Amino acid sequence: MLQLLNPIALVAAAAVIIPVLVHLWNVRTGKTLRVGSIALLATSARRRASSLRITNWPLFLLRCFLLLLLAFLLARPVWNNTPTANKQAGWILVPARQLATAHAHYGPRIDSLLAAGLELHDLGTGFEKLQLQDTLQYSTSTPDKSTLLPPWSLLKVLDVQLPKAFPVHVFTDNRLSAYQGDRPHTQLAIHWNSFATGDSMYRSPALQWVTPNGKIRHIEWVSTPAGNYYRESMTGAALTGDIDTSIIRIGIYPGKNMADAQYVKAALQAIAQFTGRRITTTLLSAGQAPATAQNIVFNLDEQQHVGLNLSKSSTTDNLLSYIAPKGTLFQYDTGDAIAGASWAQEGNLITGEGLQHKVYRFTGGAAKGTPLWTLANGQPLLTMTAAEGRRVYHFKSRFNPAWSDMVWEGDFVQTLLPLVLAAPVIPDAVDLRIIDEQQSAIGSRETAIGPVDGREQSAVDLADRQEQGADSLLKDSAKDLSFIIWIAAFILFAAERLLTHRQQQIKQDA
Repeated sequence: MLQLLNPIALVAAAAVIIPVLVHLWNVRTGKTLRVGSIALLATSARRRASSLRITNWPLFLLRCFLLLLLAFLLARPVWNNTPTANKQAGWILVPARQLATAHAHYGPRIDSLLAAGLELHDLGTGFEKLQLQDTLQYSTSTPDKSTLLPPWSLLKVLDVQLPKAFPVHVFTDNRLSAYQGDRPHTQLAIHWNSFATGDSMYRSPALQWVTPNGKIRHIEWVSTPAGNYYRESMTGAALTGDIDTSIIRIGIYPGKNMADAQYVKAALQAIAQFTGRRITTTLLSAGQAPATAQNIVFNLDEQQHVGLNLSKSSTTDNLLSYIAPKGTLFQYDTGDAIAGASWAQEGNLITGEGLQHKVYRFTGGAAKGTPLWTLANGQPLLTMTAAEGRRVYHFKSRFNPAWSDMVWEGDFVQTLLPLVLAAPVIPDAVDLRIIDEQQSAIGSRETAIGPVDGREQSAVDLADRQEQGADSLLKDSAKDLSFIIWIAAFILFAAERLLTHRQQQIKQDA
């Protein structure tokens, strides 16, 4: 189907009036007739001979067609190669194993869409066609292909396969764990429908250990649609799992920063009292080897790093040799101190989620490893590297009120807690957190069609659509005819020039 991306340019076709006027206003010079005597001729006024008619039709038509063709070229003609799938009314996408659940929540809507001619497909790799009458079979025997790719990744694949503005109605669960990566912007007309599946609460034993008084403390992991959290189980021995009877040994090398070491030691004692874990804390002098392997070492002596040598060129004071396998080394980073107030943006790997502390001073220089905490400007504040099976944390500030307010905040203990007690890895299958509807709303590059609940397309999506404009149409589903029009215009121009030159030659010969 022929389409014009810039139809307003057809106004340029009005230039065809120029050759019309040129050919109609064809003024002819009068001819002189020689006679022997003019005595018998009556006197009359001189008149200029003119003719308002077209005398050279081939040249006139060539010039008109050439101007019309140029105006047509400015209108950017394209031939829209609409795929066959565009003749369909649309697709309904549902994970095969969730088809029965989806129909239980959105039965009338799915039935009406099927009656309107939409096809039912699996929201999984391959997008296989499904039959609504086989919902029980899909829920029991069909492999869940949607687990191979998250929904947003599948939509990116589908965005390439289906034509622009193709209606797609998605019905899937609202588990937050399934939504990974960046939310896509698609050219499809997406209608998103989510529903809850499974239980409203899941409990699982997470940590179990022996307290200093010989009792067993059970901590369970609880997942709900609103969020995940840990709590102490009241059922006690009813929970199954391995009981940790080990002692967490922590060594601190204060160096000249004894005040920092005292803050850290107080926080560790608070963690031991709160959790009931058996934790021993030992202050060590520079170069002193602990009596036994330590689980965690805090190296707060930024002056000499207590002989730390990750390359193991020297083994006398190598801190890594003092740490048990899979242990942790937390050390101050060296460098010139830089003064400047900022905020520490802390992640959830060591600190609690959403914690922020004010930083007054920090060390300069290049950061090592993966950033875990950053300043407000994105500069790394805490990074992590791995060496010989141990985690090594590099901290570019200090546990000192002159450097930051961490030790003055009540959540300083919470900041160090995940470092001492590593949380177990919870599988996504038992993560019941749900995603907010506004987070799962898919934006569109080409259409303003939003989710079923009637929300309008965001301003960002509309701006993106204006930016893409006609160029995305040329790229996705239309063939540009500009090259063909240029060839035709060149042929007409050559014919016009050839015909004009030939007529001028005839006049000269005459």
